[in-house]
Amino acid sequence: MHSFLDISVVTLGWVMVASYIWSTKNHFSAERFPLGAKLVSAAVIGCALALSWTMAVADQPLPFALAGLALQGLSAALFWWAIAASRAARLRFAFDTDKPAGLLTDGPYGRIRHPFYASYLLFWTGWSLASASPSSAAIVAFFAFAYTMAAREEELNFARSPLADDYGRYREVTGRFWPRLRERSEA
Repeated sequence: MHSFLDISVVTLGWVMVASYIWSTKNHFSAERFPLGAKLVSAAVIGCALALSWTMAVADQPLPFALAGLALQGLSAALFWWAIAASRAARLRFAFDTDKPAGLLTDGPYGRIRHPFYASYLLFWTGWSLASASPSSAAIVAFFAFAYTMAAREEELNFARSPLADDYGRYREVTGRFWPRLRERSEA
């Protein structure tokens, strides 16, 4: 690592990985830890190690490091906002097949259906961008695929639940990972 900025990117990266680990023990709930969640958790550790190593052995251009750190910061803010909004809900782990018990629409859930996955995507995009390594695009692609599969599974769980109609209406006004651009009504 060659600068305070590089150290900041890696430090925030590991703080967020620790936050995700904390959330598996203290925020999310399930009777079991699904295989998909185990695989993603292992990938999180492996990719965090790979990006830390990349940051340590190569110089990162200042604009890449700054933009990456900004995305990591946005990710952290969205993650903790989603924690605060869903604290009482005791959400399930990714890839859990149980039917949902309720529908959240407060906080970031008012704009996006999967704010946790959105925060994770921002995080990996930020750290990968900061590393300025073309191979880190594979990390972003992997997590985009994994979180999309997890979100689809959750949406299927809603479709099979008594909340299907409410969730259908909710889907019409929210984006999956990013806020939906609302159509402007003409007066």
